[in-house]
Amino acid sequence: MDSESYREEDHTQSVSGVNKGKNLNDAGKRLLWASGISLDKPIRKEKEAGFKKKDTINTKDKIALSTQNMVKPINAPVSNKIASDVQKSVKMPGVIEIVDQANRVKMNEDVKILESFRDLSSKSLSKALEKDYAHPTIIQKYCIPSISEGRNLLCRAPTGMGKTMCFLIPIIERLERCNKPQACIISPTRELCEQIRVEASRLVENTNIRVVSIYGKKYDLPSYYGVDIVVATPGRLIDLLQRKKIDFSGIRTLVFDEADKLLDMGFEVSTREIHGYVPQGVQICLFSATYSAKLTRMINYFLPGDKVSIEMVSETLRNIKQEIVEVGNKDERLVKILSSSDINFEKTSWRTDARPDKVLVFVERKASCAELEKYLKRRGFECVSLHGDKEQVERNAALQGFRDGRYPILIATSIAARGIDVKDIKLVINYDIPKDIKEYIHRIGRTGREGKAGKSISFYDRSVSNEFRNALIEILKESGNEIPRFLEGASRSEDFDAMINRLKVSADKEVSEDETIGLWG
Repeated sequence: MDSESYREEDHTQSVSGVNKGKNLNDAGKRLLWASGISLDKPIRKEKEAGFKKKDTINTKDKIALSTQNMVKPINAPVSNKIASDVQKSVKMPGVIEIVDQANRVKMNEDVKILESFRDLSSKSLSKALEKDYAHPTIIQKYCIPSISEGRNLLCRAPTGMGKTMCFLIPIIERLERCNKPQACIISPTRELCEQIRVEASRLVENTNIRVVSIYGKKYDLPSYYGVDIVVATPGRLIDLLQRKKIDFSGIRTLVFDEADKLLDMGFEVSTREIHGYVPQGVQICLFSATYSAKLTRMINYFLPGDKVSIEMVSETLRNIKQEIVEVGNKDERLVKILSSSDINFEKTSWRTDARPDKVLVFVERKASCAELEKYLKRRGFECVSLHGDKEQVERNAALQGFRDGRYPILIATSIAARGIDVKDIKLVINYDIPKDIKEYIHRIGRTGREGKAGKSISFYDRSVSNEFRNALIEILKESGNEIPRFLEGASRSEDFDAMINRLKVSADKEVSEDETIGLWG
């Protein structure tokens, strides 16, 4: 099948702002972590620096940023206390495992914990968050304090755990008076870029922090003077940097979001080029949902030394009911599923707050998107498609229609749907099952977000590799889902543990075994 060619085509931008709260400091211990073992290096402490309270950012005020003050920690009222229902154990030197609300979190050192958004130093930010979020997610409570302290951070967690807020919240809290961008977030796709920009703008609403997203080739801002946060895709950003249209000498935090997808889309060299435009000693935060040897190489390049490493151990997505089915006629089976009593497509009315259920259907090819959309419309279903051949305006309209329930069924390719954040997707259907187990995890992770129950149905294809089939069996087994007989009966060509080891250490000859093993403990 044809793989979808997908790159940046458009550019949008938005402007917003925030009131600052008090910025204090406290960095604490730093331990190097390599191969899951802390090394014999002296413990360092950050030089303390007091911050004065600021009401708003005045874009006329300039503060020269140097490598000495590039990372200034804040001291939100977080603690190292472990709640009574949280179990902590030391598995080996430099590897701490915590069981928190039935979630296993692994880290390389003790970190501070953010139990409530009310504990943030910026009260305006706390109020903005509490409108939509009851409390921090598991990964947020462990990541936010470390980023707020200015630590380099490596985070690996499944989709749907709220990784975006992990970096947006501390970035906003740490902004200083400056006429140059202070934070840059690199994401692989236009949709994810715009999604992050919208979330950031919502958090800084009614203030004068400026957030812009940069992607595509339609137009530039006349000036990026006074912009605080930049969200960008790699290709478009490099173009601006090379033409000196944007000044990155004030960048304090550089975030690589969906790092695994950045690498899958061929942006490894681009990420290094962008890094060359930021000051030495800039804070680096790297977020990923899956593991690969390419990611190991990226970690070794950007985070070779002192860092906090945090991982959600389980990727089996236990809150998602996964069904793997063999079908003869996929179109008819899809219609049967969408017509079942389990799915409610009734529209919102003034009489009820109920919204139609959302269903996300994945296909492999762009042509299949358009064909399936036409077919379902002929069968009476309101649906919309999302793929790389659509103009950006059409793509934005499709996503918005899916979000607000006007189109309760979205048909999408994996690349187009990568990173989209749509709440309360009831069902994910793999009309075309992916050929890669990482992609399978990403797809079904669109449902069951933030600990809620979800469901996925995958139309099985016997042409998948033994490696994929064996990994799928393990995922179903570990997550407590039923393994269909046609999968159980399939001969396993290799031991699963050996397969996992090969994925970690042999996918790229440039990555040595010593460099790979233990990066995640």
